[in-house]
Amino acid sequence: MSIEITHVRLQGTRDRLEAITRYRWRGLQSGLVGTDTMAELVTWMRQGLQVFIGRGVQQVPVVVAERLGAEPYLWTYANGARNNDLLALPRF
Repeated sequence: MSIEITHVRLQGTRDRLEAITRYRWRGLQSGLVGTDTMAELVTWMRQGLQVFIGRGVQQVPVVVAERLGAEPYLWTYANGARNNDLLALPRF
């Protein structure tokens, strides 16, 4: 199964990837729409869920970032580099 993240919700006023608390998504095969917390998506991704933002040639994979002593968070990986494309998504 795979999903496309369409919107993000941030905690506080800081515009950082680590501040994203919820994600709104759409199932790429099913068309179902839902929301999940950061922790829920990380768990699903570790179990094999593929996550993207964008569609077609604009589709970018989302991966789990792990730092020693910190909670994991999500970021995008495009053209061989880490990006913050998630922060460019609309807020909900």
